[in-house]
Amino acid sequence: MSRTQPNSIAALTRRRWLQGGGALAGAMLWPQLLRAKEAQKATHSPARACIVIYLQGGLSHYESFDPKPDAPSAYRSTFGDIPTTLPGIHFAEHLPLLAKRAHKFSLIRSAYVDSPSHPVAIYQTLTGGDLPDASVEAKNRNLAHPSIGSVIARACGARAPLLPPYVAIPHSGQLGNRVHYATAGPLGVSYEPLESGLPPVDARTPFGGPQDLRLQQTLSGKRLEDRLTLLNAL
Repeated sequence: MSRTQPNSIAALTRRRWLQGGGALAGAMLWPQLLRAKEAQKATHSPARACIVIYLQGGLSHYESFDPKPDAPSAYRSTFGDIPTTLPGIHFAEHLPLLAKRAHKFSLIRSAYVDSPSHPVAIYQTLTGGDLPDASVEAKNRNLAHPSIGSVIARACGARAPLLPPYVAIPHSGQLGNRVHYATAGPLGVSYEPLESGLPPVDARTPFGGPQDLRLQQTLSGKRLEDRLTLLNAL
């Protein structure tokens, strides 16, 4: 015997009504969700490059990004302070353009190094490791921790074929020969920086370009060609 089917509307339970309503609401919100997802993609696009500007010997944080306007006179900046686009954050008065763009970059004011030594502090800041003993490091440069540039070069590679992934301007030897904060360390020479070289001291002196790209005076063109032939044969 066939049973009489109840009215389809009457047969809908509260749960099914809620499920149907939720599906309808989801369908109505779906275009907005897609637009929000696309906007999020545009906002969080991957970085194209990492640029580290290391100011050796300056800029005092008191006179730049941390003037401490409410601190006692012995600890606050000698200059005035100005508000930024971030509530409660003030910069020194000589940085008005950066103050207008403070919401576009991150400012870390909690960095701390537990040593008054410049080489130790520089090394910890730019490599994240403790400076090896000088006598040991002189014997084995690979004991040095890899620099920020070398780590990113290893992780991300070059932005385009035939371009170096890591460039040091003008060179990596400003304390680097003693501290080795800009080298690849155990990552190997493939991740050492390409050094741009120093600019000419006056306009009459031509720029020689990166030292690594100059042909050594003791190396003839024929010998260089032989080396390239040998390299291609390996």
